[in-house]
Amino acid sequence: MFQLQTKGCVETERMGLLQLMSYLNSLLIPKGEIFLKSWSHDDRSSDCCHWERVKCSDASLGANIVHLSLNLLQIQSLNLSLLHSFPQLDTLDLSSNWCDHLFDPIHGLVFPSSLQVLNLRRNQLSSTPKGSLPLWIDRMSSLEYLYMRGNQLNGHFPRQLQNLKLKVIDISHNSFFGSLPRNVEFPILRELRLQNNEFIGSIPDALFEAELLEVIDMRNNNFSDMVLNNVAKASNLGVLLLRSNSYESHIPEKLCQLSEVGILDLSQNKFKGVIPSCFSKMSFGAKKYDSNMSFDPVEGFSQVSFSQSWSYTSAINLDDDFAYGAQRTPAIIVDFLTKRRYEAYQVHKNKTPNHQKHCTRPSRNYLTGSIPDSISKLKDLGSLDLSNNKLDGNISEEKKFNRVRALG
Repeated sequence: MFQLQTKGCVETERMGLLQLMSYLNSLLIPKGEIFLKSWSHDDRSSDCCHWERVKCSDASLGANIVHLSLNLLQIQSLNLSLLHSFPQLDTLDLSSNWCDHLFDPIHGLVFPSSLQVLNLRRNQLSSTPKGSLPLWIDRMSSLEYLYMRGNQLNGHFPRQLQNLKLKVIDISHNSFFGSLPRNVEFPILRELRLQNNEFIGSIPDALFEAELLEVIDMRNNNFSDMVLNNVAKASNLGVLLLRSNSYESHIPEKLCQLSEVGILDLSQNKFKGVIPSCFSKMSFGAKKYDSNMSFDPVEGFSQVSFSQSWSYTSAINLDDDFAYGAQRTPAIIVDFLTKRRYEAYQVHKNKTPNHQKHCTRPSRNYLTGSIPDSISKLKDLGSLDLSNNKLDGNISEEKKFNRVRALG
């Protein structure tokens, strides 16, 4: 189909943006505010690729809109049919709107099939009666990055996610419950974020078969078991966060097979017994991460003067600058608390592995015995928190933690 073109964006997509602007402003006018002022009706030569919150594909003539950021508008509903004017849209940011109603009178509640990144964090979307996620999720055949943190979703782990080829799943800070499926399968998954839900049972062994997996965040749930027969396959896992669950067993020695782990947080459980001596064989950050690190304002840490966080390689960074089309180095934030104070560890692209400091945190458990001598020799360990346990013995001259930045 022939499409009229301006010097920059496709004309039909420019008109689609103007329709979207009119709709959004109709929702916002009662509040006395007008948004998206750079989206101009008056100047037909205006290139919509240069409008705020819009990014186009690289083309000198007839560029298509690929990124659209509609975050922080405080809209409570959205007509999704207006998004189908952009057939090559691959990234959509609708975060922090407190939106509780998505509808589409034309296509039947379907996001554009071209979407690869969907950010719905911090809204008020709730579960459908028949499922824990809206049914349109498994229709998004191109979706790779799903961010639904901080909504009002509940129910069991959404099995329909396994029908997609996802690299990042963030359904944290909701009210999901029950056990994870034993046969959960995400072959190209890089990050799994389930923290602050109500999951129980075990972390399935099949999860560790995702060879590209870098981050598992299960904090603040009720997990009580780990099946680690395949843990050695997770050769790229750099962050494992299990704080504040219901573990009561010994710390599994199979965790030592996670040779590239940079942050290991086992705190605020009821682990008992001695600290596995094989921890000394773990690198705790010897791997060189190819990433520049930055703070993510979306996570809120930049608003707290004493709060800093460790950043690690991630697939995408959806922060406020990204919303306006800026190119940012990918980074995600992990915070960890050491004896009620926040610690920060950053990895820089140009630093060698010997300069990278990482951490382990088995504090607030029921660990007994002495600290293994070999742990003090971990040259890349930046923080070690063993506080609030039942450890005994002395720290000898040979067991000094000279390289550890924070010792608790």
